[in-house]
Amino acid sequence: MTTERLARPEARRELSEFVRYCREHASPQDLGLAVGSRRRTKGLRREEVATLAGVGLTWYTWFEQGRDIQVSDDFLNRLGRGLRLDRAEQEHLHALAGRAIHQAETPAAALPAGLLTMINALPDPAYILNKRWDVLAFNRAALELLPMFGEQNPNLLRIVFFSDSYRKSVRDWETAARIMFLKARHD
Repeated sequence: MTTERLARPEARRELSEFVRYCREHASPQDLGLAVGSRRRTKGLRREEVATLAGVGLTWYTWFEQGRDIQVSDDFLNRLGRGLRLDRAEQEHLHALAGRAIHQAETPAAALPAGLLTMINALPDPAYILNKRWDVLAFNRAALELLPMFGEQNPNLLRIVFFSDSYRKSVRDWETAARIMFLKARHD
C-alpha cells in the first residue's frame, strides 16, 4: 500500500478527531453503563458508541478513523443522541461530515388535529412515536404513567434503558426491556 492511499483528507481528519474527542469525553455513568475496575478506555469504548448509534462496530470504527464511507443523516442523528451531544456539537458533527442538519420529524403541533383529539380523549395511556421512538404527543394518562414524557425531547428507548425511575416503576424490568429492544430492533 502506498502512503497516498492511507492519507486522509483534512476534513475527514477533523471529523475523526472530533468524534474521538466526543467518545473519550462521554461519561459511561451518565449513559447508565457499568464501569468496571478493568476499564482502560477513557470515556466510552467504540463498541458502546456503535451500540448506542445502532450500527456495527466495523462501520463505526471506519467512520471514527475517517475512512471514505458514506453516512446518512439518520446515522449522524443517532450518533449525536447516543453521545448526548448538545445542539452546537450536533451541528458541528453534521458540518464536518458535509451534511446539513435536519430538524427532527414532525413536531406535535404538525400532527393532525384529529389524531391529537383522539389520544387526548382516551382514558388509557396513549402516545405517538416517530420511527426513532421520539415521543411526539401523549395524553394525560400517559404522563401520569411515565412522568419522563414531560422532559424535553422524550425518547421512549432512552426512558426504558436509562431512566432509574422507570426501572424502579416496572416489576420485571429485564423482561420489559428485552421486549422493548426487540420491538425497536424490528422497527
